[in-house]
Parts: sequence; structure tokens; C-alpha cells
Amino acid sequence: MRRWAAPLLLAAAVLAALVALEAKTPFYFLQDDNRAQNLPFFVHAYEALAQGRIALFNFHQYLGTPFLATGQASVLYPPMYLSLALSQLFLGHLQGGVDVLVVLHLLLAALGMYWVARLLGLSEEPAFLAGLSWPLCSFVMYVGNSWVPYTAFAAWFPFMLAGALLLLRRPGPAPLALLVAARTLLFLDGHPQNFLYATIFEVLVVGLATLADAGVLAARRGIRFPGVAPAAAGVQAASRVPRFLPRYLLSFVLTFAASAPLLFPMLAQTAASAGRSDALPLNVYLSGIAKAAELLRGFADPYGDGLSLNNGRYYSFIGRPLVLLAAFGVAAVGLFLLARTWRRPDGMVLAAGDAANRTLRRVLLVAGPTAALAWFWATDTEFLTFLYGVPILNRFRWPFKLTIFLSFFLILLGAMGLQVLKNRLLPEAPAGGAFVSARRHRERTVAAAIVLVGAIVLQYGDLARLYLAYPLKTMKIQTEAVPLTEPYAATIGQERVVAMGFRADIGDTGKTIAYDYASLFGLYYFAGYDPLVSKANSEATMGLNYDAVLCRGLGPTAQIPNTQRLRAYGVRWYVAPAGTPDKDLAEMVPVASDGMRTLYRDDRAAPMAFAEEGARASADGVALEIGVNGLTVRTDRAEASRIVVAFLRNPAFSISVDGRTAAFAADAYDRVAFDVPAGAHVVRIAYRDAPFELGLAVAGAAALATLGAWLLSRRLRRLRAAKKAVPPPAMPGGGEARPSGDGAASE
Repeated sequence: MRRWAAPLLLAAAVLAALVALEAKTPFYFLQDDNRAQNLPFFVHAYEALAQGRIALFNFHQYLGTPFLATGQASVLYPPMYLSLALSQLFLGHLQGGVDVLVVLHLLLAALGMYWVARLLGLSEEPAFLAGLSWPLCSFVMYVGNSWVPYTAFAAWFPFMLAGALLLLRRPGPAPLALLVAARTLLFLDGHPQNFLYATIFEVLVVGLATLADAGVLAARRGIRFPGVAPAAAGVQAASRVPRFLPRYLLSFVLTFAASAPLLFPMLAQTAASAGRSDALPLNVYLSGIAKAAELLRGFADPYGDGLSLNNGRYYSFIGRPLVLLAAFGVAAVGLFLLARTWRRPDGMVLAAGDAANRTLRRVLLVAGPTAALAWFWATDTEFLTFLYGVPILNRFRWPFKLTIFLSFFLILLGAMGLQVLKNRLLPEAPAGGAFVSARRHRERTVAAAIVLVGAIVLQYGDLARLYLAYPLKTMKIQTEAVPLTEPYAATIGQERVVAMGFRADIGDTGKTIAYDYASLFGLYYFAGYDPLVSKANSEATMGLNYDAVLCRGLGPTAQIPNTQRLRAYGVRWYVAPAGTPDKDLAEMVPVASDGMRTLYRDDRAAPMAFAEEGARASADGVALEIGVNGLTVRTDRAEASRIVVAFLRNPAFSISVDGRTAAFAADAYDRVAFDVPAGAHVVRIAYRDAPFELGLAVAGAAALATLGAWLLSRRLRRLRAAKKAVPPPAMPGGGEARPSGDGAASE
């Protein structure tokens, strides 16, 4: 039980802070994209699974678009489903799922960071400080309440490092499984930028940890480093590398296989996407660089109004006590490396190869260079321009995101600083020939405990004060009460809707029904919010993305563009700010208004499914059913007809009429169109995600191969153990056979 006391207390402390925060600001983490994109996507995926389907497609947005392949929908991410189920169980609705998910992530983040610190050699108190600071640092909290993937990063990145460090220490199946699971879960969360960055820093940590441990060996070979003395630990560290490296490489193969069901669809969707199929323009790639001066200011002063992508003041805060400890620790350990020895106040001199000093050196050599790299990656234009030449990296924008790595490694350096204080203050236990008396031992033990506990309490209070005593900071504050509802949903029904004229800074974004709220309310919106929307869907929806509002913020000058296209795609309903001049919606019929917005109907819009009768669209004898991954059209007409369904035809669609494969017909707007004979027929249009199926096959084959290899290795180990246990054959005369050699000959 003693072993689990510190982790349990750590989890309780983090949970208490989060509960207090939710009590002060309910649904604290349901801001900006978390509300406008992630929550609707999560609900769509959850409700599909409740019907026994994996949500491969989304008919609610963009005239129908691939869903799993977008990644950020987190369709294959188990914690998302667990969180929504808990929200439904305890709150009676699904819309608390994001906050529940964040709480789960941050508890894992605390425990993972604690584990990493312990694996690096830090004792319980410094590790506790690190575990407390990581989930509550301002980047995780402020950016996480807008972008939930960064809380997933906070959860799984430490476990990636823990798995890698364990694998380095003792290569075996358990550390390998932990490493692969943590990587795979981070990838399945659906944010490849986070995964790629995390993998880069994981490899760096592994390399630096290996060098830090094996550096002692270098001195034995005549290569002298300041503060490095020969030690058996270096030999052991170097001897582990040949065993570690093949298993580490295997971990990437297994991660690839486990991630394939999402990786393959995302690669296909990225290749077809409107904005990410190639390198970003350099100016877009460089947008969102963190300002170095603001990052530094944020170490001490994260207070103020607003949150800007370019203002590091609000997302670089890790706690002022920790910053002081990091500065002290770096200075102290750096001087130690230069001085070669470390003299304690009681006169004891610790050799440079001492275990405690090796720990400090390891933490500094692991966290120092990685923190420096994160700093330059987040702030330096020249360094970023150099990286622009690296494929894949040039498809990611907003370098300020690398600040999260800076926070992570600075927190480790701060924990190292507390470890230095502990090493300096805590005496050896008194014994024969002890350096200190028993009384002095007790006094210094009490003093050390006061310093350690005081540092942790000050840090906890400094972090909690930022969130509990100051207003909410986020990328975009949402003001609507949760759970969100849409009173017009029954009126709009299964017909298509679009928003018009709303400003980008509106706080009640759900009232627009724009972004991806149609997926939350079960409506069908003309466009949506998706970084990986395909070129075809983007062109069909006139390039609308993000808020996806027509004539955004243009007010009295707003004019509906391309009304003919909107009508062809079945856009019958318009939501506009109350007071929009009637001339802008002259052909529309106002239906309802709630003071903030007005709902208009366009009676000239095409039905969602209809038969072409010359220039007329007739819904007579045509019934449309919209499923999770497909459409069903039931027709009963007196004559052969061409049927048009107001969804964009996707290349992965297949069609059957009465169970027999059929062909799509050409359509000027590339809608789903087909011909049916006279009479009653059932037409099914199904979406098939072939890359997903291939990924499942790869993951399944890899799982079977891994299981087979594990069972075989167990069988071989048992056979070897049984062979060793067999007694040697008896010699004639009752004696036992003896091996030949020097021992036998000497008798």
C-alpha cells in the first residue's frame, strides 16, 4: 500500500482541483472547438455505435463526407466512448462527455508524469511535484479547454516515455506492450500532428537517456568528461543497447500495425483534402509562432485578458515555484558537472559516479536539450524555415503548439531542482561512525520535510489560484447553457439548412447551427468544419469551412451567393441574425424568430430526394432514409424515373436496386443520381471505407502474429527450463556423471 500512497494522493489532488474548477465554471473544457466540432463528432460516433455501427461516414455535414478518416472524430478511440457513457449515466445527457474525457486524460497525465520522473531516478517528492504540475500547467488547461486533443497528448506522452524507458532498462513484452499501447492510443485520438511530434521527442529522450547512462562508460575508455567518473552502471547501460534496439524498432512496426485502421483512411483522406494534400504555404506554416518575450513573461505573469495564439503569456505558465526550482536545479547540476564533485554541508563528498548524482545528470541531459529544442521550434523563424523542408512537418501550422513540450521538460527540470534540495538537506541515517548525531539527523529530516512539502503546497496553490481566482481563458468562450438544444430542429426536420450573416466572434455559436452542430442536433447542414474536407466537398460547398457561415458578418450588405446551387443541394432553411434586411432574403419566407435569429424557408429548394420530371423535381413516390453509413431510397412510381438524392456522390459509394448492383447516373451537380424502372423498388447506397478494411486486416494479422510469437516464446522457455531440470544420468556403480574438464581432472 505504501507504494501506491503517493500516486493515489497525487490523483486525489488533481481531481480536487478539477472538481473545484467545474464547480466554479461548469463545463469548463467545453469551449471553442471542443464544443463546435469535437462534441458533435463524439456524439455522432457514439450514437452510431449505439446502433451497432462504426461511424465511417457523416451525412450531416458537407453534403455527406467521410467521417472516421478525418481523424479528429476519434471514432476508434475507446476513452471517448467511455466518457460519453459516463456523462449519460451521471448527467442524463452526452454533452458532458468532453469534460469527463478531459478529467480522465488529466488524471492519467499526472500519474504518467510521476512515473516518468521516478523512472529517471527522482524520488517520490520531486516526482509528485512533476505529476501535480503537468496536468495543471496553463498550456494543458487553457489550450485543452479549446482543443481536447492536447489533453490526450498530456495523458499519453508520459506513458510513451515510461514505456520507452522501461524497455531501455529491461527489454521485455510488458514494456513493449505499454509503449505500443500508449503510442497507438495517442494516434487513435486522431491528431497526427501531436503523434508525430510526440514520437520525435520520445526518440530524443531515449537517445539522451542512453547517452546519459552510457557516458560513464566513456570515461573508462579514456574519454574524459567533466564530472563523469567510471562506474559499472555505464557498462550495464551500454550492454543493454544491443538488446534494446531491436525491440524498440519492433515497437514502431507494432504501432504502425495497430494504428493502421485509422492511418490508412487518414492518408487517403489527406491525399484528397482541399488544404492538406500538399505542403502549406510558408506564411501559413509560420503563422502562430510563439513570441519569446511573452513566453518568458508567462513564467511569472500569466494573468490578463484574452487568449491569443501569438501570446505565450497565457500558455507558458508552469507555476512560479517550479520555475525557480528549475533555474536552481539547472545551475546547481551544471556547476556540479563542471566541478566533478558535490560537497554536502556535513562534509560528505559524493563521487561523480554516485547514484544520486547520476540521476541528476540524467534528468538534466534528458530534459535540458529537449526543452531547448522545444523553445526554438516554437519561437524561432529561422529554425522553422529550415524544418519547412522536411516532408510532413511542412503540413502542420501554429508552431506555438510546441510550447507544450517546453512545459513538459521544464517541469522535469523543476522536479530535478527539488531533488537537489532534498539531496542537500536530507542527512544519512545515523549509525556507527555517522557524520551527524541522531538529534541533528532528526532536525534536518524535519527541515527537509518542511521544504519538500512546502514546495509542493506552494506550487499547488499557485496553479490552482490561476484557474480559480481569475476568469476563464480559452481560444473562444462559449456562453450557451449546457445541454445545448435546438428548438428549430423539429421544424427543419430532414431538410438541409445553412447559416447566413453571423459574425465570427459570436458567443452562442450553437444558435447558428453552423460549424458541426448539425451532427449534434441530428440536422443536415450545407457545409461544416473539417481540416481534411476533400477538394470535391469543399468545391461543392463553395469553400465554406470552420464556422461555415454564408456572408459571415457582412450584415446589411449580405447577399446569398449562388442560390441556384444551394437550391440544387436541397438547402431549404436559412438561419440569419434577427434584423437581417428583408431584401437579402427577399425570396425566403420567415417562419420563426427568437430575438437573436430568424429562421427562413426557401420554397424553391429541391427536396432531399426527388424524381426528375423535366424541369420539375417531384418527391411523389420517393422516400429517403438516411442511415449511419448509407442511404435507402424507396420508390413507387408509375413510370421509369431518374431519382436524385441531394448528397454529393462519393467515389466509395456503391449502389444496388432490389439487391442487384446498379450504376450511378450523371448529374450536373455530382449528386447521387440513378435510374429506376416503374413500380416499387428499394435502392441502397452504401459507403465502403476500403482503407479502413485494409487497416483492420493489417492490425488483425499483426495481432495474430504477435500472439503466436509470444506463445511460441513461452513454449520454448518452458522447454529450456524443463531440459535444465532433468537430472544427469547415473554412472555405473551408483555415481552421477560428471562433466569432463579441469575440475574432473584435478581429482
